Amino acid sequence: MTTAAATKYETWDKAVLIPITDLVFTDWNANEMSEEDLAHLQAEIEDPTDQSKTRFDEPLQVVPIKGQKKWLVLGGEHRARIMKALNQDAVPCVIREDLAGKSRHELMIWSVKRNNLKGKINAQKYAELEAELIQKGGMTAEAARKSMLINGDLAKALRASAAVRENEPSDETDGSDKPKDKITEQQREAAEKAQGKDELLQALKIVEQDVLLDSADTVEHGYLFFVQGSKGQTHLVVDETKKLHSLVAKMVAACKGETTRVDDFLAAAIAAQLKSQE
Repeated sequence: MTTAAATKYETWDKAVLIPITDLVFTDWNANEMSEEDLAHLQAEIEDPTDQSKTRFDEPLQVVPIKGQKKWLVLGGEHRARIMKALNQDAVPCVIREDLAGKSRHELMIWSVKRNNLKGKINAQKYAELEAELIQKGGMTAEAARKSMLINGDLAKALRASAAVRENEPSDETDGSDKPKDKITEQQREAAEKAQGKDELLQALKIVEQDVLLDSADTVEHGYLFFVQGSKGQTHLVVDETKKLHSLVAKMVAACKGETTRVDDFLAAAIAAQLKSQE
């Protein structure tokens, strides 16, 4: 019988070793890691049996920097920094030639979108995994969560979501040793609304990114995409006709000249239009 270890497969040769000194990190990386998470990542990478080796198994994504013999790291900054801390000279990288020549903003959007493409933990499946580790693995709930790096707000959200789905009490306490009672219908509705809001915000974020990507070369009114006022009102107008283009230019000029707020101007215009249709 042929074992998996004895089976020969073709070698994947997309990754190359690039010296760490030739890597440049971006100044926009929004993917932050706590000291504790970094320690866990380092423990996964370093080889405790041989300090000269590592168990590095996920290459970085890099793009060549025009005019320099350097590579911009779009994905894997934390892994690269840990490899440097482990006194490694080079790290495996995948060169994204398809991104060469892209603008800073295009690279920013790509890297953020890539970080967001990590899926979402299913609360019910997580609860089942945790239960199995506790019942059959002989672990405490706290040990199970720590082993899976489930902590902080994520742990609270998953436990609350699982409790909502199962109509069971969360293991959160109210400050005493007694667990909270079963959730009320009002709490259930609030949790469902919160979940729906999170999903909507995620969908809107993706749509916004797609709009900016698709319309980056056609949006001529940069001032039409901005956040205004203490309440943070957002305005976005893209792909306007020549007539609208002309009208918007006049509106902005009028607002600048009379210090009229743009949203006041638009609100009055829309109200007048709606009134004329009654």
